[in-house]
Amino acid sequence: MKQDDTFCIDMSLQVMKEQRQKLVKDTLNKDYVLFSGLHESEPTIQDLYFQYYLIGWFDNHWTTMLETLERHPEYSNDRRKEMVLFFAEYFKKMLNKIEASGVLSKLLIPDLLRLQKESVEELLALASSWELKNNELRLIFKKHKEQFEHKIASLENRQ
Repeated sequence: MKQDDTFCIDMSLQVMKEQRQKLVKDTLNKDYVLFSGLHESEPTIQDLYFQYYLIGWFDNHWTTMLETLERHPEYSNDRRKEMVLFFAEYFKKMLNKIEASGVLSKLLIPDLLRLQKESVEELLALASSWELKNNELRLIFKKHKEQFEHKIASLENRQ
């Protein structure tokens, strides 16, 4: 195993550890979005809050990976590319498991996971343009957040 492979594995494990810690911390600290879902009487809005939290939590895996890479300027652009593609493979597997589990099968904002999965697949297929695809994926994460916030606001205003 090459040293960079070890770094990729360590980085991936660190990202997953940080995100699991965030999930526990958000639960213990009664995160606003998470607990808004718990205290919402309207089932549609309740589901929307939970989905919003889960999609944001999942998106944070990718963001945390990029932030981790930024803390390691000693790696060349080619090495960063290898690490992003390494993480993308496992990120795609996580997407597939979430999709197969049915946890988010009733998304109130359709196509979120499909778009995310397509972007990761394109990133892997078009490794030569990985930076462009990475930026597109970041925009999808931002769009997720905006769509959920808009949908929650519109449903709450109807009540």
